[in-house]
Amino acid sequence: MDVKQASIPGKRDQLVIGPLPGFAPVPNLEIRDGYFLNKAGSTPFASFNYTPSAPMVGDLVTFNASQSFDPAHNSGASKGITRYLWTWGDLSPSNIGSGMTSQHTFITSSTSAGSGFFEVRLIVNDTDGILSRQNAVVFVNPGVSDDIAVEMSLDKGKVNAGDPIKLTVTVHNLGSGNETAKLSVKYDYPSAAVTTELANNAMVELPLISRNRVLNYTIQTTNFPARTYTITARVTNTNATAIDPPQNNEVTQTFTVASINTGQSLSILQLAGISAVALVAVGGLVFFVRRRRSRAESASEQLA
Repeated sequence: MDVKQASIPGKRDQLVIGPLPGFAPVPNLEIRDGYFLNKAGSTPFASFNYTPSAPMVGDLVTFNASQSFDPAHNSGASKGITRYLWTWGDLSPSNIGSGMTSQHTFITSSTSAGSGFFEVRLIVNDTDGILSRQNAVVFVNPGVSDDIAVEMSLDKGKVNAGDPIKLTVTVHNLGSGNETAKLSVKYDYPSAAVTTELANNAMVELPLISRNRVLNYTIQTTNFPARTYTITARVTNTNATAIDPPQNNEVTQTFTVASINTGQSLSILQLAGISAVALVAVGGLVFFVRRRRSRAESASEQLA
């Protein structure tokens, strides 16, 4: 339990020192921490160390609490300690670890390794159920880290042949220094074995002051057979001085080109052709009727 005692004007901090009333002034008292026990037993001693002693960003740090013990039961492998609880002081989704030894990589987000100062806390529980703790500040050196990533999005997932597909490719600098990336974007047309290159950019600059680059492209689907196509975007680090984690260097997206059912719909040119034929037929019929009427009128005049 952390004890924080506020200053009250006109009164000194006081401590329980004897029978009732039991309160007496204690000059220059400063309360920082304390243990309050309501059961018999000894207070355990919590202690741990960690390796590496000077971790770099992204390192897996091993914590060891085997030095912890209960003075009244200081025997056996656990030395009277029944439980170990660790908190890491970073943004880990689950802040609690357990076990005499535990491993942890410090993070500053769900996708970024962390650097800086982190307060690690160990709480131990002994056979009498009495708790003790140790706090230690661990410094994680940022060092030099190289990490670039790519993501991609499409404006639509299904089109008719001839419709354009617009895609947005974003390249990220997740490292600790300026980066230069090479970007390649391809899609499997005309076949999976013979692809088409949409982009081949060898100089995508990613300075720390502007960590993200957004690039837009368009795929024209004229004459594309009806099927599902895959687009692949990949980045490589061209000036890395450390290992660039490969798991976020490639991303894929798919889109489908649908076939057009010509049996259910007619194009504008087809409709225009049918209309022209109909007009010619009507015109021929009118001419035939007029011609017969003219012959009939001439015959009548001759008989008269």
